[in-house]
Amino acid sequence: MSAHELPSEGMPPMRPADAPTTGMTFRQFRNGLCILRSIDRSELTDVGFDMTHDQWYSFRDDPYEYLLRCDDERAKWIWAVIGKRSTGIGTL
Repeated sequence: MSAHELPSEGMPPMRPADAPTTGMTFRQFRNGLCILRSIDRSELTDVGFDMTHDQWYSFRDDPYEYLLRCDDERAKWIWAVIGKRSTGIGTL
């Protein structure tokens, strides 16, 4: 398999055998990333995250970077939206 191919359904987990199990499958992880990319401001407001315009534009332009750089409190609001739109991803 080349570096650009996705693993097939029958492949073993993409982690070392001695790595701790997170309980998240590749499909769940990828789904979480897709959800993160498509979050609307209204969804964040609905869970109680009142973002400033600058925060929203920063999130909208690069949600991955925003999530990685934000503090735990803001990350929990974003995770709440991901949790509402998915099943089986887990909790913080």
